[in-house]
Formats: sequence, C-alpha cells, structure tokens
Amino acid sequence: EEGWYPSGKRNPADAFEPSSALVKATLIAGAVEINGQYAYYNGYFYPNWDQGWGRVNLNNSLYFEGDNKRMWVVDNRLGISTGETATYFVNIIDNTQPLKFVLCWTDYPGSPSASIQLVNDLDLKVTDPNGNVYLGNVFAGYNPGFSVAGGSADRRNTEEAVILTPENNIFPTGIYKIEVIGYNVPMGEPETDAQPFALVVVGGISPEQPVIAPTFTWTQTTWDGGIKELEVGRFTRSYAWFYSAENIIWENSGKITLSPGSVSGWIESNIFDSHRTADWKNVRLIANKPPGSEIVIKLRTGMDNNPYDGGWTDWIVHQNGMENENLPSGRYLQYRLELFGSAPEIREISVTYIPTLLAPTFLYPSLGENIGENEFVISWTEVWSSSPPVLYRLWIDNDSDFSSVDVDSGWIENTTWALTSPLPDGIWYARIQARDNVGFLSENSEIWFRVDTVNPPPPVLLNPLEGENTNNVTPIFSWQSVVENSLPVLYLVSISDNYEFPYENISSEWISNNQWTSPSLGDGVWYWRVKARDNAGNEGDWSEIRSFRVDTVPPNAPNLISPLDNEVVSTSAPILVWQGVQENSLPVMYLVAVSDDPLFQHENRSSGWILSTSWVLTPPLPNGRYYWKVKARDNAGNEGVWSGQRSFTIDTTPPSSPSLLLPFNNSSTRSSTVTFSWSEVLDDSPPISYMISISKNPNFSPEVWNSGWISAISWSATLSDGTWFWRVKAKDFAGNESFWSQIFVLNVDTTPPPVPSPIFPPQNYIISSSSPVFEWAGVSDFSPPVSYLLQISDVDTFAHENRTSGWIQQTSWQVSPPLSDGVWFWRVKAKDGLGNESGWSPTMRIIVDTIPPEKPTIFSSTHAEGVPSSNRNVLFHWSTVGGPSSVVYFYRLDNYDNEWKQTTETNVSYQDLPDGVFTFLLKAKDAGGESETGKYSIIVDTVPPDIEIFGLENENRLKSSSRIFTLKGRVEPGSTIEIDNLRVLADENGIFNVDLQLSEGLNLFLLKIVDRAGNVTERQLVVEWPGPSWVQKYKIVIFIGCVSIAALAVFWKIYRLPRMKRRKRKRRSSR
Repeated sequence: EEGWYPSGKRNPADAFEPSSALVKATLIAGAVEINGQYAYYNGYFYPNWDQGWGRVNLNNSLYFEGDNKRMWVVDNRLGISTGETATYFVNIIDNTQPLKFVLCWTDYPGSPSASIQLVNDLDLKVTDPNGNVYLGNVFAGYNPGFSVAGGSADRRNTEEAVILTPENNIFPTGIYKIEVIGYNVPMGEPETDAQPFALVVVGGISPEQPVIAPTFTWTQTTWDGGIKELEVGRFTRSYAWFYSAENIIWENSGKITLSPGSVSGWIESNIFDSHRTADWKNVRLIANKPPGSEIVIKLRTGMDNNPYDGGWTDWIVHQNGMENENLPSGRYLQYRLELFGSAPEIREISVTYIPTLLAPTFLYPSLGENIGENEFVISWTEVWSSSPPVLYRLWIDNDSDFSSVDVDSGWIENTTWALTSPLPDGIWYARIQARDNVGFLSENSEIWFRVDTVNPPPPVLLNPLEGENTNNVTPIFSWQSVVENSLPVLYLVSISDNYEFPYENISSEWISNNQWTSPSLGDGVWYWRVKARDNAGNEGDWSEIRSFRVDTVPPNAPNLISPLDNEVVSTSAPILVWQGVQENSLPVMYLVAVSDDPLFQHENRSSGWILSTSWVLTPPLPNGRYYWKVKARDNAGNEGVWSGQRSFTIDTTPPSSPSLLLPFNNSSTRSSTVTFSWSEVLDDSPPISYMISISKNPNFSPEVWNSGWISAISWSATLSDGTWFWRVKAKDFAGNESFWSQIFVLNVDTTPPPVPSPIFPPQNYIISSSSPVFEWAGVSDFSPPVSYLLQISDVDTFAHENRTSGWIQQTSWQVSPPLSDGVWFWRVKAKDGLGNESGWSPTMRIIVDTIPPEKPTIFSSTHAEGVPSSNRNVLFHWSTVGGPSSVVYFYRLDNYDNEWKQTTETNVSYQDLPDGVFTFLLKAKDAGGESETGKYSIIVDTVPPDIEIFGLENENRLKSSSRIFTLKGRVEPGSTIEIDNLRVLADENGIFNVDLQLSEGLNLFLLKIVDRAGNVTERQLVVEWPGPSWVQKYKIVIFIGCVSIAALAVFWKIYRLPRMKRRKRKRRSSR
C-alpha cells in the first residue's frame, strides 16, 4: 500500500499487490550463501541440497533511497505460451557488486508418480554487453557459487537464477538482455493458455533504464461493435467491429460460432486504428476448439498508413512468435478469423503492438517529488518524429483519474509550462502527451507530485542526555524523526562550546538519518541542537539545547591498605580495603580482582563495579596464595589503571600429590640410567619438597631406591633390566605431607634381540623372479614389537645399499623395485620396541636370472650352410649366450638324431654322415628360460656326377660337318665341365654347350665334370670331321682372282685412261 518500489521511497501511487512468484523471486535474489559446518555436507557447490539458496536477507533484495544496490522487477500476470519469448533490457552501471537475475513461476500441479514433477517449463537466458550468454541454474564453485556461460537449460525447477560475482565473472557494465522463454507450457492459465512469471534483478542497476518502447494491448470482447469513448489525454482507439462475415453467428453473448449446419466460415474485422505508426507484435485468442475443429488467424496492414489510398498487404497467416515476418509496421490493422470443423467458439481476441512515437518523459517535477513552492515551471523531454513539429499537451488534476482537470496547457510546441496560477498544498497528478504533424499520438506519461509549503516541527532530542558524561570523543547524537508529508526529511546538527551558539564548532551538514556521529571533540562541556528540512525544502525551527561533558582523562589508581603484601591470613574471606580517588566525573566506582595467578591470566574472584572503598571477599576462597588489585572508573566511563598488586596466603591443608610425568606409565627404556620427573606442586606455603620411592615390587617392599626429601622435581637412578615401580609425594614448608602419587610402571631393557636367521632364498640360490619374497625366522624379545631391516646389495661388503625394506614387523618382504639380473647379496637384522638392534645375519648370495638366453648363432668350419659337401664329417660350433646363471645347450641333427641331446660346450661334431640334407637345431636354456631354436642346414654329397652327351651315334663318338663343332649335353645342375682347358658352368637345369675347333679327321677330347660337392667324373669323347669339300677348298682362290681383276679395271679407269688422253691432246697441239 505504501509503494516503495521503484523509487525507494514511499509513494502510494506505485503500490501494487505482488504475486507469490514475485515474493519468492525477491527472497531468492537477496539470499546469502551460508558457509557453516554443514553448508556443503552433501557436496561442495552452490546452491545445494543443504542450504538451498542460502539465508534470507531482504536488505540485499529491497531498494531504499540512498542504497548503492538497486532492484528491478517484472510481475508478468499475462505470461507466455510454448514458443513465446518475453524480452527485457536492464542497464548495469556498477560491476563491483554481485549481480543477480531470478526467474520464478507458480507451476501447474504435477503428478506424484512422474519422474520429473515440473509441468510448465520456462527458461531464463541473460546476454551481457559482450555477447556472453548465461542460462539459468548453470553454476560453478562455492563460497561463492557463480554462473558460467554455456551449459544446458534447467528442466526440473520453477526457480532459475543467473549470479554474476566480480571476483569470478568480471562482468561488464552496459545493457543486459533478459529473455524468458516458454520452452514447454502444456497447462497454461485457462483464459490465456500461458504461464505467468516474475523476474527480479538486484545489483548495480542504473536509475536511468534503456528507453524500450512500451507495448500496448487492445482486447476485443464485444462482438457486436461500437465506438469506445475517448479519455482525457488518451490516444484515439476504437473497437474493431466486424465488417463482413460468412456462415458466422455473433449475436450470442460473448462469443462467435459457425452458423448451424456449417463446417466452415469466416469473419473479417473493420480497421483497427492505433492512430500512429505501430509495430504489431502479437495476436492471441481465447477460444474453445473441440476435437476436429480449427481456427486460423490472418492479418494484414495498410501499406502507407492509409489503406484507402495505398492499399493493403496480402493476408498473412498468424503464428505466435512469427507475427512480424513479412508484415510491415503500419497504423492500421485488419484481421480475419476462419473457423472450420465441429463447433469452434471464439470468446476474446487481444492485439499487442509497440507505438513508434514515444511518450515524453517528465523532467521536473519527477515522480513523487515534493515541491516547496506553489508556482513553478514544469518540463519534459523532447519527442522526435519524422513528421515535425511535435506538439505537447499537459493536464494537471488533484484526482488520479483526471475527472476534473485543473490545468490544461492545450497543444504547445514548448517542452516547458509555467503555472499561471498557484497550486494549493497537496498531492497533484500530471499527464503529458505528444502529437506529430500527421496526427499520430503518443501514449501518456503520468506522474504525481506534492506541493508542500509547511515547515517541519523541531525534532525531539534523545541522546546524549542532558548533563551526560562521556569519554567518547566522537559521540553518537540521536533524535526522534519528525512527522512530515514531504519525505525524506533531512536534519542539521549544530554543536558549540557556548550555550548561546554565537558560533558553531562542528556541524553535521544536512543528513537523512536521525542519528549522527560527530568528529572528534576535545574534553569539556558541549552544547547541541537539531533542526529539520523536508523534501520540499522547508526548514523547521531548532530543537531545545542540551549539554554534555566529554571527559577522556581516567582516574588515578587507588592505594591498597589491607591486607599487607605477603600477609598470611587465617580466614578464607578477608576484608580488602583501599583509599578512594579524586575525580570530576562523579560518582567513582571500583573493581577488585583476586587471582591465584600473579599475571592475572584468570580471576578467582571479582567484586564487580562497587561504590565502596572496601569489600569482603565472597564467596570464600580455598587455601592458597592469592594476588589482588583495584582500579577506578569515573562517570564518563574512563577506567584507570590497576593498582599495584599485593599477595596473601590462606593455608590450612597439605599440598596435593605430584603428578608423575616421565617416564610415562607402562613405558619402556633401553637406558639403564633413568631420570624420573614429576609436576611441580603449587602450595600456599612454599618451598615444596619431594620424595621418590622405587621398587621391583608394587607393594614397595623392599624399597630399592629412595631419594629422601629433595627440592628438585626430577631425580636419576641406575636400574637393572626388568620391571620397576615408582611413586612420589610432596611436603610443604609447614610440614604437611601429601598422599603418595599414583604408581607408574617402567620396563628397563638394554639387551638387543637375537640375530634373525635367513630362510629364503638360501645361499647361492638361483631365482627366476625379479621381485622375489625374502623370508627369515622371526625372533622374540622382552620389548615387543620386533622390527626387521633387510638390506640387498650387489657387493658382499654392502659398501652401498641397492634395496632396503626399511623397518618392518613382518618376517617376509617382497623386494621393490624389481632386481635386475645378476648376483645379489642380502642380510637382515632385528630391532626391539625400544630400539635395541641385533647384529646382521649371515650374508646370503643369490643369482637373479629372469631373461631367457638369446638364440645362439651357429657356425661350421667344415660345411658352408646350404652348400653341398663331400665331407662326411661335420663340426658345428656356436656363440656363447646366457645370463648370470649356467647355460645348457640342447641340440639335434634333423633327419639323423632321434632325440634332443644336451651339452655345456659350444661345439659338437658328427662322423660318417650319409648323403642327404641335414638341419642342425640348437637352443639354450638357463634359469631365465629357454631361447629360440637356431637352425643350420648342410648337404652331404659323395656321389660323382653323371653326364649325357646329345647326338651320340655310338658310345663316345660324334661326327661334325664343319670345323666348328658345338658340343651340347646335360649334367648335375651347378656342375663345372672342363674340355681341353675350356671351362663351362651348367645352368640351373644342368644344360651346357661349348664350341670346339676341329682338325680334319678324328679329334679326341677329355671331359672332366666336377659337381658342387667336389665329386669328379672324367670321360673321353671322339669327334670326327672328314675335312672341307672342293668348293670349300678353292673358293678363296676364285675370290682373290675376282678381286684382282676388279682392281685393275679401277686402276685403268682412274689412272691410265686419263693419262693417255693427255698425251693425245699434246700431240695434237704440237702439230
């Protein structure tokens, strides 16, 4: 009802009733993240299941005038449907404080059996000036939690928030775009099929928000038409009565339907005139569509704001969310409703648009402003239009409905208006509207303001009280707020050291609070007063004048009188007496402190502040030595220093028994010389003496050692191995002996444990694991537990340590990291619970071999691999392989040996092998495993080669028809044939040929064939050549004769004939 939003000050005209969704959003926007013990019990994130959105703090949500943090809200009662988006813009000017955006809605009831209870799902989307997009409920971190860009929309909650923090987001200032998106609204409100919602933004919001053209909604419910009456200052509007229809009945009250028997029909509106250029944004129906029915909305606008001259656009099928596609803005709108099917009904249609001629905004007075004069000038912002000039009209009325206008400026070009007659005190309402040259009207801007010329009353002073003493040099002054219409009220505080106020020592200046802390004041008497000034500028009279004293000088320390220092008193409630102090700020009070600690780290008794200079110590104290002191406090609150302290002793009882310290009870030691210690006993009658008793019997009979009475709190004795018992008692200076202390038990053990015996691996053991488990025999000792230390080294002197188990209580240990292959040495020793260490066990040598040998490389000095040899005796030898353990070689000659044989040598021989192909197989084996098998193939061939001569007429005889004879034949492939110093190699098929020079008659040749194994075959061959024929004998002579005749002919032609011709010519010339 008071209307504190959005101005931050009371303005009833701004009052409205918030929805439950807006209340929830406001509470969440101000919630503070909790950092207590169980705030993150189920997970380190915020918000969470332990604290929700945190602790409610309305001071973080609500805005009041003067606050740095502002609040911006939307309580959208119309709501949005599936696919629709509501868009808002907020200007942020301060990014040094957190910025919160909170969306809430009241959901339709969900099904208890559903996996997700949410029914209507809205999404919050915030875009900052840099283009970063934040979705609701996408958070990271805790203390504080904050929003991060990206992520997925929330599909479970009816509360969504975006939280930006300066330390995590470093968000910019500027215009933020806020979108509320109808993701899925299956169960909207019955009348609108939409989900209402509330939106709250809290943070560094600018008081000047971006100028976003407001939307206006016109609703058609009267289907029989009619003209709407004009309102004062409102732009022209009319009902869009229907222009024409087919198969439609609209006479039924509140609805239109199809004519009886019709399955389709349509109805067209007359022109809807916004009286300005407008951007048509949304059309929404409230209708009943039974199954099998359909309703189609079509829209069109005037082409140039004059449909009678410029024509209309084509009809465009309306779809929510796509209204503006292909639909230009225009002054006029016409819509067409098409009905199909089984009895559809339309009950209401609403049209929403954005005017393009903005409304002027009041500059002075502002909304809710208080004015301290009756005559003043009103001003407003200039409105731009493409059709100037723009005229303005101002109305002023003392009724909010402008039913009786008191001031009407008429249409004027100025953006100011001076009142022509005074306005009486009271609340007034103003309305301003713009109109351009073509007659387009803006929406109204409305404000209210107060005229107040009455001064506020003097404030009633509260603190400091009259004559009050204070030691605060910056006292807080407070007074009652005055009752005033023109809020807020400001106050002025004046302080002087002169009651007449001929001058001011200090002034507060005008402040809005009803209390004020002054700057530092000096000691002395001061006077103060206050006056008020209302928001209209009216100043009231000064309040009454009050005086107060500033006194910062503390009183002196009191002098102690009784009891005397170190006095022993016989009563447990002595009277403590001191001398009073002199002081200006009376009365003076005193505080007595009594403690058994000379440093007074705690107090055993305190008197509290008392007026008397003596005090009976109550309640009584037990025996002991006590210290006491006194200090004073004046009426200004200044506390003096403590007096010097004194002590007294109350002593009627013996001292307490000492507390035994070392050695601890049931402890053990390996030292035969033991020092015993105990706590010092405090007593009222020092000094204290002590006696220690030591025995091997818990009854202390007999007593082996007794210290006698000593002043020290420790004592040493030499003890043999075994169990001992000891105790101590105290005696004060008065001879009071305490009871014996409790008895402590001590075990003395100086003997080391026995040497452990190694078990596994034993001496010279070969092991194939690189991580063997070492085992030894455990030992027993008087002082358990026994620990063992295992050492492993690659040298038997253990000059360095490669592996060690550390001290362990097990009697086995698996080495880690694994050992490399080689020879290792290990030993072990024991240590009892007191640290007595045994000697080392015997050193064990082991061999670790985990790697199989490499495949041996096989050689033979008698047979090349794969090459035939006539040698029946073969010698194989091979490379040495293996690791640290002994190697055994396994071999077998394939096609000869029936089983594997073994040897530790690196060679083996075979004698008198038969002809054939043999493969020698060899593998090595040691503790690390078995190698791959090596192979070496040999061929034994002792059979001489055979020869076949092609063309033999009889054995070893051939005939040739020419002197050059080509001998051809076949031998064993790869064999060499030697014939009279000629050497020929047979091809892979054993074929050979060779040209032989023959003599006339019989020619004898010796053939020697050597195969690849070196086997030789020799054979004689006779080739007969009968000699050349007659033609063959004389064909050379004939050839020479022919050549000679040809030469003579050439000679004659070239040489002799020209010479003869020259001679003949010479003879002619001589004639």
